[in-house]
Amino acid sequence: MNYNAAHRIPQRSPLCSICDDYEETIIHAMFRCPWADRTWQDSRLPMLHEAAIANTMEDFLGMVRLKLSEKEMRLLWVVVWRVWYVRNSVVFRGKEASYLGIIPYC
Repeated sequence: MNYNAAHRIPQRSPLCSICDDYEETIIHAMFRCPWADRTWQDSRLPMLHEAAIANTMEDFLGMVRLKLSEKEMRLLWVVVWRVWYVRNSVVFRGKEASYLGIIPYC
């Protein structure tokens, strides 16, 4: 993520590649970036509270694995993958982050 890369590469910004407002940690990129947050809200998975309070992916997964059904966990992983895919499309291909197609794809 940009936050960690900025420590190794001084000329790299630690800010989020999509919103450019907050340090881009894995938790920010996956859940707290306004774009990612909207995507998760559209998914209607009952895990927004956990995403808001988790400090690490390990914390987040520990909280939701007991709360979500098996079907919801499968959807969670598909949405995680799509959020990551869109982020990488922005970073590495210069694409624009779009909400269209994320949740219908799932």
